[in-house]
Amino acid sequence: MNEKFGNWFSGLVDGEGCFSLPVPSKYTIPHPRFDLTMRADDIRMLEQIKSTLGFGQIYSRKHGYKNSQGYTSKLLASYVVWNKSDTLKLVELFREFPLRSKKSRDFTLWAEAVEIWNLHKYGRWADTPETLPLKERMRELAVLIKDIRVYVPPD
Repeated sequence: MNEKFGNWFSGLVDGEGCFSLPVPSKYTIPHPRFDLTMRADDIRMLEQIKSTLGFGQIYSRKHGYKNSQGYTSKLLASYVVWNKSDTLKLVELFREFPLRSKKSRDFTLWAEAVEIWNLHKYGRWADTPETLPLKERMRELAVLIKDIRVYVPPD
C-alpha cells in the first residue's frame, strides 16, 4: 500500500466513513459493513479508491431523499465493502494506517466483529456450544457500536 494513499484514505474515512454491524434478521448474526458516502459529483474519487484498493463496490442513488425539514438531498454515491475477505483487508489497512478521530472506537469494535465473522467460513451459524458465545459477542458488538455513537457535548 502506498503510504501517501493509506494516510489520505484513513483521514477521509475519519471524517466520512461508517463502520456498521447491521443485523439482517433476529435469527442471524450482524453482518459487518463499511460505507464511504459522498455526493455523486465525487464519484470519480470513490472509483479511484476502489481501483487503488482492488475491492469493494460503488453504488449510486438515482434520486435524492427528503429529510424531516423538507430538504431534498443531492444525489449520493457510496463505496461499500461487505464481503468477508474484503472486510479483513480493511482491518489490515486501518491497522497499518490508524484512524485518529472518535471513529477509531467504531473501528475497534467493527474489527473484532470482522475477525469473529471470518472464523465461520460457510453457511449459517448453527447453535453449537462453540458458536453460541461468538454469536452473542457479535450481537453485543452491534449494540456497543450504536451506543458509542451517541453525541456527548464537550465539557
